[in-house]
Amino acid sequence: MTTLQLNLSRSGGYFVWTIVRALQRAAGTTPRSFIDGHRFRAQRDAWPDQPFDFFALDHLTISPIGLFCDVDVLMREFVLDLDAYIAASTLVTSDSPIGPRHAEILPRFSGRFYLVRDPRDRLVSWSTFAFKPYFRRYGWSPARSPAEFLDLHLEALMSDWRDHVTGVLAVQETHDIHVVRYEDILSDFEGTVGGLARHLGLDVGPADLRDVAQSVSFEKLAQVAPEHLQHGVSGRWAEVLTKDQVGACEAIAGEAMRRLGYGVGS
Repeated sequence: MTTLQLNLSRSGGYFVWTIVRALQRAAGTTPRSFIDGHRFRAQRDAWPDQPFDFFALDHLTISPIGLFCDVDVLMREFVLDLDAYIAASTLVTSDSPIGPRHAEILPRFSGRFYLVRDPRDRLVSWSTFAFKPYFRRYGWSPARSPAEFLDLHLEALMSDWRDHVTGVLAVQETHDIHVVRYEDILSDFEGTVGGLARHLGLDVGPADLRDVAQSVSFEKLAQVAPEHLQHGVSGRWAEVLTKDQVGACEAIAGEAMRRLGYGVGS
C-alpha cells in the first residue's frame, strides 16, 4: 500500500511526511522508500546546506512531459516504470498542480491526501526561508529583506496557492482526496491525525497517536531540521503582513480561502 501526499512547498510537508511515516510504523507497516535504493543516495553528502535530508523523501513530479523522481532542485530523472516506483515506496510526495495525467496516476495509489496551509502564513514562511543558506545557494530573488520579498512575490505565491488548491478541490471527490489543514494538526493533533489515519486505512489507537505526537514534536524535529522548521505556529501573518498586503491576498485567493475555512475580511 502506498500513500500519496499532495502539498505545496512551505506548507508543513516535511512535518506531515514525518507524521505519516510514524503512523505507518505504529500500524505495523515498515516504511519503504524508492530513493533508498537509488544511485542518487550516493550523492547526498555532495550538496551542502540542505535544510533537511532531501534524499530521504520519494518526491514525484507529474508533468505533461513526463514523470520525474526528484531530489528537490538538486537531481532529477524520468520515472519509466510507475508501478515499480510506487511498489518500492510506502509514502510518495508531490507538489505538482493537478493536470491531465493525474486522472490516470492518482488511482494507482492506495490512499491520497492533500495538506494545505493558510496561504498568508505560507507567504510569511517563504519570506523567511528565502534568506536561509539553502535558498541563497540554489534559489534566487532580487529581494534584500523579508519585507521586500513579500512585496515582490506576494502576487505570484498567492496565485500559485489559489490555482493549486482549486485544482485539487476540483478532483477531491472523484479521487477520494482527504484534505488536512496544517493549522488543525497544530490545534487538534489527535483528532486531525486520527482522521487522516482512518482515511489511509492505518489501524492506530489513542495511545499510538499520543506516541506519534511526542515523536514529531516541533522541538524534536527542529533539532533534525533547524534550517527548515522555523516557528511551528500558525497565524503569524497577522503580525507580519500590512493591511494592504492582507487585502491583496484576499483579492487574489479569497474564494479558495473561504472554501477551506480561512478567515477573509476580518
